[in-house]
Amino acid sequence: MARVLVILWFAISFSNAVLGNFALVVWLRVRGVRFPHSSAGNPGYVLNRYRDWCEQHDLSARRVVIYSYFSIINVLLSSPIAILILAGGHH
Repeated sequence: MARVLVILWFAISFSNAVLGNFALVVWLRVRGVRFPHSSAGNPGYVLNRYRDWCEQHDLSARRVVIYSYFSIINVLLSSPIAILILAGGHH
């Protein structure tokens, strides 16, 4: 049961980080922010573009940036455990 929960934790945290970044990319592009397509998968670059956009519009980027950081940290915490389980390190 613990194995399933850890793998589920990893899958959900990874999906959350990827989909959150994708949603932010779409949100920025709808608002006219342009950047190289190849940089859209880089969460740090996308967050910097979001911060720039917020500064230009006198808005705070804090909530989205904090949420994104926690999403990335969640993936980093779940990854080693899920890798060990999937590699057969825990039975």
